[in-house]
Amino acid sequence: MWGLLFGDLATAISISLFFELFWMDLIPAGTFIPPQMAASTLAALTLVEVYHFTAPPLAVLAIIACLPLAWLGTRIEAMERERQNKSYNELLRSSRGGMDAFSPEGLVRKGFIRMAVINWLFFLVSSITLVWIAGLVLPFLQRYVVLLPVKWWHVWFGASLGGLLSIRFRPGYILLAVAAAATAFAAYLANLGT
Repeated sequence: MWGLLFGDLATAISISLFFELFWMDLIPAGTFIPPQMAASTLAALTLVEVYHFTAPPLAVLAIIACLPLAWLGTRIEAMERERQNKSYNELLRSSRGGMDAFSPEGLVRKGFIRMAVINWLFFLVSSITLVWIAGLVLPFLQRYVVLLPVKWWHVWFGASLGGLLSIRFRPGYILLAVAAAATAFAAYLANLGT
């Protein structure tokens, strides 16, 4: 939707694909609240749109800057769930003949509206803050980052490690670490030769 709205479908899909692959390891199960992918993805897309970070090395700056928003969004959601547990307890009391009128639809409506307002405020405040900070820091970082030979497949490969980690196979982790170290060493030797 973002790509269609702003006319850069390739960059929007590339960034969204990164976040999908990156959080693949954290499959929600039980009471675990997964990282809020939408917050970090939308904030990264906002930074890319504001500063025209269509090149992968610059888009990586936006992605890295927005990763903490996923965890912060999870903390905000956990606090809101705690508050909604209190509302649920009030609903139980009223359903058992308490003094308040039994109104589950009001509780659900209030919960949805409250979460929508909290999420939009979180997104707006964090995006405005990130755009402002990027405006201060970008002139110093941009000249160094643009020179990095990073392509989208590098970014996606790094993000896909989340899927590999979800396998939960310790010998596979060791093999992955050895392969990454060998690849890095080979790339270093190749750069020395040129």
